[in-house]
Amino acid sequence: MARNLPASHASAPSAPPADIPVQRASALRFRLDEDLGDTEWGRLWRATDLETDQPVSLIDLHPDLQHSKRALRAIRDGIQRAESLHDPRLSAVRQLLVVGTRMYLVGDPIPGAPASAPLPPSALPPLAADLADLLDPVHDAGSIHGNIRAASVFLTPDNRLAALVGFGLPILPRRAFYRSAVPPELTRARWTSDSASDQFALAAALYSLLAGDLPPPPSRTAPPPLSLPSGSPSCFRAAFQRALSPRPSQRFASLSDFAAALAGNRVSRRRKPSEQERRAARRRLLIVFLSLASAALLALLVWGILHLVRRLSEEPPPAPPPPKIDLSLAALPPPVRRLEDCPPLATPGSDWVSSDGMEFLWIPSMECWVGRFEVTLGEYRWQNPDHQNKPFRHLPMDDPRQPAVSLNFQEMCDYAAWLTAREAALGRIPEGWWFRLPTRREAIDFTLAGRDADFPWGAAWPPPTGNFADSAFHQEFPDLPFIPDCRDANPVSAPVEESGENDWGLYGTCGNVWETCVADATAEKFGGWHGGAFDDARPERCGAKSFYGYLGTARGALNGFRLLLVPRPPPPDAPAP
Repeated sequence: MARNLPASHASAPSAPPADIPVQRASALRFRLDEDLGDTEWGRLWRATDLETDQPVSLIDLHPDLQHSKRALRAIRDGIQRAESLHDPRLSAVRQLLVVGTRMYLVGDPIPGAPASAPLPPSALPPLAADLADLLDPVHDAGSIHGNIRAASVFLTPDNRLAALVGFGLPILPRRAFYRSAVPPELTRARWTSDSASDQFALAAALYSLLAGDLPPPPSRTAPPPLSLPSGSPSCFRAAFQRALSPRPSQRFASLSDFAAALAGNRVSRRRKPSEQERRAARRRLLIVFLSLASAALLALLVWGILHLVRRLSEEPPPAPPPPKIDLSLAALPPPVRRLEDCPPLATPGSDWVSSDGMEFLWIPSMECWVGRFEVTLGEYRWQNPDHQNKPFRHLPMDDPRQPAVSLNFQEMCDYAAWLTAREAALGRIPEGWWFRLPTRREAIDFTLAGRDADFPWGAAWPPPTGNFADSAFHQEFPDLPFIPDCRDANPVSAPVEESGENDWGLYGTCGNVWETCVADATAEKFGGWHGGAFDDARPERCGAKSFYGYLGTARGALNGFRLLLVPRPPPPDAPAP
């Protein structure tokens, strides 16, 4: 019986988005002619627009969808996609109608009668061909139906396609109405409907019209087991199983191919992966890579822990025997006389000794004090009592008079700042003076001590003085290069008093350990390491102008430092005197 649509509801709907075609109408404008049953979006009616006397379709929008911004946005997108589609067999939503406090979706008229199961097997191939003829151009244009099911199909009396309803209204997977017919990929995050999803839904709809029930859901890797009615051609099973594959890439390339397979034709064309499938494949590869990397890191961590436990449980190796050095051939240095009778306050022109005994020589040509020796391990421990020098291979370097090593550039600068603060607090250095590491130019100057040569001792080779890779070094480390005719009796770093004296009375300026420099007088940037060490055997690494290194972060067993006491430079923004 025909009746006018109702005009009241329990609560007011949400305001629809501004770009949805919305019309407000009275309850008397539309006559409800035929109830076509429930859908997941609401109740579907054939109706007549009394203003234009034209048939239309109406959906009485479900109450909870009237308050869903997500559903209203989906309606807007469906209306926009349908603007260019005008096939009389495709019934699409055209506008959102508000009547009182209720919402209705107004769409194209729906010819034909709802399809009902079971259809005879002979009717299925022509019906599939009609649907393919309708939807393949839609897919080629980049659009989709998005909500195909058996209730969407309306037929002519001879079981051919009369109309396909619901275009542009997507499947709602979270609603239970048609949950078993949802393509499996739409249950994944970040996946939207495409032509492959339409194909799965269409195959499920045709199967339900043939068998009277929806197909069972597929597994993650295999199509569902199908129970076809007797009399169905053998080609039906293969066609349905391919179209209902859980992986979109394994389905038919188009709906026309699906219809051809239902008709018994051989279809060999493969479906090209969509951009969504390519993204999913890339995500799977990334997950596999990260899983393998995590497993490798975990295995490496376990191996490291087991190796550490095994090392800790082992007995320590016996102490190595003392070096066997032919002292009759060694050139032992004479005893070093310590500075005496130096004034407590550092006075330009006079040598000076710090409060803990560090000796500094006044160098007139440089107009500053230069440390007589490299800073020793014992002196550095005044600031950091826990510091340990790393051994060089199996030989320790923990004598308090050996140079302090295993320090990075910042730790050396921190020691100079600490010494400056301590001696200034004791009133032992002139106001405005500070301790810092030398620049490269200063290191070359105090190493050569006024000579015009390559080495502190002149041009002779092998070195007559200093601590380099000599025969004592070779006796402990036979696999490393050495200087055959050099003998200084120290296989590793020597106590600073045995490191070789230059013409200005400075010790160890070449050899013993590489001495750290700063880039300029502000002492803020690392400037490299200077002068060679006890493991060097080549002249180009042992000279006064030998430098290497660009970063001062290393804490090597070969790198030490020497301090200068100089006037502090004015700050950059200080006015000129």
